[in-house]
Amino acid sequence: MTATSVRGKDGRFAAENLVDENRETYWSTDDEMTTPEVTLELKKPQTFNVIRLREYLPLGQRVEAFAIDQWQTNGWQEITQSTSIGSQRIIRLSAPVTTDRVRLRILKSPVCPALSELGLYKEPDAALINDQTK
Repeated sequence: MTATSVRGKDGRFAAENLVDENRETYWSTDDEMTTPEVTLELKKPQTFNVIRLREYLPLGQRVEAFAIDQWQTNGWQEITQSTSIGSQRIIRLSAPVTTDRVRLRILKSPVCPALSELGLYKEPDAALINDQTK
């Protein structure tokens, strides 16, 4: 994972905290960095249709707008854009996405963000579920 900023260059606030499955750790930036980016580089292309984000709420809700991008051959392509994250924001995409890089861009935040999770998930197809229940 790479981030445009890590608070005080201190590992306690590293971008890797977004994927460590621990809600008590978080990625944060220096105070003046209110619109940072973080890039998740996957070992191989993965397919997902659900994105989950969580803020580190002991520090309060901070993010007012964000966007998520996928890497494609010609560069970054926006997947979704939304407002606020709070304790949990689950985004269900209209179609699955396959990529080896995902970028989270904080578009608006009054203070530096503090995020505890970035997760990518693949829900099973509804047709497959229906076939298995017959």
